[in-house]
Amino acid sequence: MGTSKYQAALDALSKVEELREEAIAEINAEIAVLQEQLSKLQTVSGSVRKPSKIVSKRSVNSEKSCDLCGFRTEPIHDKRAHRHQEPKKSFSDAELKEKGLKKV
Repeated sequence: MGTSKYQAALDALSKVEELREEAIAEINAEIAVLQEQLSKLQTVSGSVRKPSKIVSKRSVNSEKSCDLCGFRTEPIHDKRAHRHQEPKKSFSDAELKEKGLKKV
């Protein structure tokens, strides 16, 4: 009687192992399909034109000084550079250095 329970347990374990192997095979097949679809998407998205960086269309007169600062800088800037500054005032030496500007 003890051997039949033991044999039944071994049969159940072998059945579980067989089901586990089948499940792993199915999962690997699905992974392969997904990887193929992903590679197709990457090739399609790689050919799509990426949006270019938005560039200001306004030009800055390099001979004119900033209306707020009263001086010119290198690289040049104008009043628009002060848009996030409250209250609007001339840039300090520290702010000029932070923004990479030099007085000309």
